[in-house]
Amino acid sequence: MIKYKKIILSVVILIVISIILIVAVNNFLNNSNNKDINVDFDIVTTFYPVQLIVNNLIQNVNGVNSVNVSQNVGGCIHEYEFTSKDMKTFEEADLIIKNGQSIEEFLDKEYFDNFEIFDSSSNIPNVNVSKHCWMNIDNYISQVMLISEKIIENDPFNQNMYYDNMDSYISKLLALKQEYNNVSSQTNIAITNDAFKYFANDGIFNISAELLSIHEGNYVASDIASFIDKINTTNTKVILIDSETNKENVALIEMLNSNTDARIFVIDLIVEPTDNLNQYIESMQNNINVLKEAIEYGK
Repeated sequence: MIKYKKIILSVVILIVISIILIVAVNNFLNNSNNKDINVDFDIVTTFYPVQLIVNNLIQNVNGVNSVNVSQNVGGCIHEYEFTSKDMKTFEEADLIIKNGQSIEEFLDKEYFDNFEIFDSSSNIPNVNVSKHCWMNIDNYISQVMLISEKIIENDPFNQNMYYDNMDSYISKLLALKQEYNNVSSQTNIAITNDAFKYFANDGIFNISAELLSIHEGNYVASDIASFIDKINTTNTKVILIDSETNKENVALIEMLNSNTDARIFVIDLIVEPTDNLNQYIESMQNNINVLKEAIEYGK
């Protein structure tokens, strides 16, 4: 009888062990065949405006991470230098996204031909006006949609959350666009950044004079003189300057204040990294308010 019980107990133990092994093997096979389950998804961006879009799309999605390799240079992407640490970040990324329009000059090196880098401004109409394509709200919405599609293509497991985040973000942008569309005038305005051409193309003002830097904030003396002359001869009362130039090029600001009667208005290019997911909405809303004030002043 005791021997019989031992045999029964041994059989039961073998059955339990078999079940445990079957479950373990099945789980292993399922996880191997479906990389979306319990596996981190790492997104790398090369420029802050793109990072801001990604952060809005992946919020509250577990296991999805994003990092902007140029985060530490602040607003000026042209000062960024690719490091060995960034190289490792690139190599470990599941998806790499750039703004495009050649604004990330460091990506021109042959080394980056080894990576598949998604261009978030590809197939967007109206991008040839300026490298700063995100400064046009329609362009920015297109970038949100393109980046969302690319993320979903690479991580379909979380597609419902991505779609929800995209819809929520775009609804806010469309409300912003509606207010932007209500701003329109024939006021003459002088500009110091080609990003502001988007505003002019949308009928918000006329460009009476342009001063475009040869390299982010660096201007030719003869161009400055010509710019000042054009402002005075056209009786232009408003000059638009981006926040970076206003902060760093004090000599230019003093020269414009001393040699023209025009008032300087500052526009945010939305390139200074913050943790605020609503930064684009809030900064562009402030830009719209600045444009309204500038137009009223320039009449």
